[in-house]
Amino acid sequence: MNYTEQVRQEIIDRIDVGGKSGLAFACALTKCAGSVAIYKNAIALEYEYKSDTLALKVMQLLTEIFGCEINLQYNTAIGEVYTLQVSSKDSNDMLTKMNLSHFDGDRLVLEEASAIQGLLTNRHSVETFMQGVFLTVGSVYIPDDVDVRGGYHLEFNILQEDFAHVIADVAEQCGLSFSVADRGSSYGVYTKNSETICDFFAFIHASRSAIILNDILVKREVNNNINRQANVFAANADKITASNSKYMQAVEALTAKVNLEAIDPILYKVATARMEDCTESMGELAKRIGMSKSSVARALKKILTMEEEYDGR
Repeated sequence: MNYTEQVRQEIIDRIDVGGKSGLAFACALTKCAGSVAIYKNAIALEYEYKSDTLALKVMQLLTEIFGCEINLQYNTAIGEVYTLQVSSKDSNDMLTKMNLSHFDGDRLVLEEASAIQGLLTNRHSVETFMQGVFLTVGSVYIPDDVDVRGGYHLEFNILQEDFAHVIADVAEQCGLSFSVADRGSSYGVYTKNSETICDFFAFIHASRSAIILNDILVKREVNNNINRQANVFAANADKITASNSKYMQAVEALTAKVNLEAIDPILYKVATARMEDCTESMGELAKRIGMSKSSVARALKKILTMEEEYDGR
């Protein structure tokens, strides 16, 4: 299953860009997939996507948020790339509203990445911001095999280091712990913690993906518990077998030297029963032969003592 595409589709289906949250969403799209093109004395925002569905959805949302004019171009020269071009008359207004730039006289000044925080004024704006980040540069891998303990990975591929740290800080404020790694030509904001990935899905309202991952985690935990119990049972069985072996060795040595049945019928009964099954615990042995556990323990201890005495130790 392609979980990345599933989460993206859930975002597309559920995104709500009403109010100031629309600016937070548009800001995420612009920082992750946007670029500023300069034509003579005019500037224009451009967005590139490899999916026509995503390009059309972004075009619809940006138009809804800003009421801007956008031109869609399809370029096959460099592969299947869909480019959204915002008209020059709308681009500057959009950049200013998204806290991404301002003009100092005739000079365009790009804002620090931290200025984005001014758009994240409530939970909904943070949710839509993170939805925009995942929709554009997010990827996730979830192993289908519930027996696999590792391999979970969610990452945002970010070009600017300062913006990568802004994303990690925003996530941290929401109780989601992400790390930042230098990937050479970009920066990865990532987590390998399966619970954090599940919480992130729930946070951005990718509920189907969250439920699927939670089911995998529950099944994995059940399997782990079963394996742990099996290991405990095996360890206990080994312990019982090791403990019983000393009694069985003593019985074999003692019965080779004396007629235990003639000396003590009770000891003989316990000794014979012990030799029949080396895996039984003392309690199980006692129950099988109709004696108390303490009586069986005393009998076995006496057999050990007798064997040592006959052996001269």
